[in-house]
Amino acid sequence: MTPISSALDYVRATGGPITTYATSQSYRRRPARLWNQAIAPQFAARYGQLDAVLGWQGLVRFSEATVVGDGYLFTSDGTLISDSIPGGPHAPWPTNQRAAHEQFDRLRASTQAITSERPALLLRQVGAGNYGHWLMDALPRFIAAQRALPELDAVWVHPRNLDLAQRTLQMIAPGVAVRPLADSVRFAQLWWPALCSDPPAVHSPASVPDLRRAFAGWARRSASPRRLFVGRDDVGNRRLTNDDAVWTALEKRGFTRVNCGSMSISDQIDTFVGADIVVGILGASLTNALFSHSLKRFIVLCPSTMPALFYWDLAHHLSVDIDLIFGRAIDAHNPTGSDFELPISVLEQVLDSTC
Repeated sequence: MTPISSALDYVRATGGPITTYATSQSYRRRPARLWNQAIAPQFAARYGQLDAVLGWQGLVRFSEATVVGDGYLFTSDGTLISDSIPGGPHAPWPTNQRAAHEQFDRLRASTQAITSERPALLLRQVGAGNYGHWLMDALPRFIAAQRALPELDAVWVHPRNLDLAQRTLQMIAPGVAVRPLADSVRFAQLWWPALCSDPPAVHSPASVPDLRRAFAGWARRSASPRRLFVGRDDVGNRRLTNDDAVWTALEKRGFTRVNCGSMSISDQIDTFVGADIVVGILGASLTNALFSHSLKRFIVLCPSTMPALFYWDLAHHLSVDIDLIFGRAIDAHNPTGSDFELPISVLEQVLDSTC
């Protein structure tokens, strides 16, 4: 089995170029307000962990690197870069990683690979194809890398990220080409930006201001609603079984209902830019709250089987308090996708204390 190393340790040992943004970052999150927590006691300890630490942030360059399979990065001597392992550098060693080594060994014995001679950037994230993770876990890495490499002309992404990458980079960096990873790609030079997050609950403090600056020109500040309810009418899971009652409570308090799945990214930005209060079912569309500059309250509706750690952390970076209301999941065997029933009396109590 070939050796494994972090990107930073490998490049330090081999003398390659390194650009440092921050040696480490730490912060203390605002405590979350947990409602109906009695039905989700398994998350209590996790929400007590207020301190967050993120390691070295920067950019390293590899010569003659090869990317195989789902985005595994191998150096010219066959070292697997641990940062490129799905789930992060401390992920367990599953069968697919062993298969990646076998694929790389076969590739070295052949000549079947796309070759890229131009300097390129490899972007990986947790949850390929997820809008929220793309915004918070991948795009900030591109923005920071482009500052250090203004001549950058190509970004390589997981195929499931291709549409998101093309749509967002066309908005903030139209001159940069976006290319999907094939089964194997050899690079004469490949830049790797350090992970800007430790999903799901640690993100670089620079992420929100960087994203706001990058997309500032797309916020038209039209008559966007001040109170938003973000539904999931356009998806097939994690929906409210008592949606009608929930919407009745929100509508009479002046909320506007939105579903973001069919919106363009610019329309999503414009919808959220003027929001003071955002209430929504746990899901990627809630990440759009980062585009609101007047946000005062963030209320997330969660099934009892799934914590909202990502949004707890995002709320801290937005400098707003967050209320998490748990509803009983219908299917305990489907923790991330189960529909759930929200206690209306608790929702009304939270709304009356907020609105």
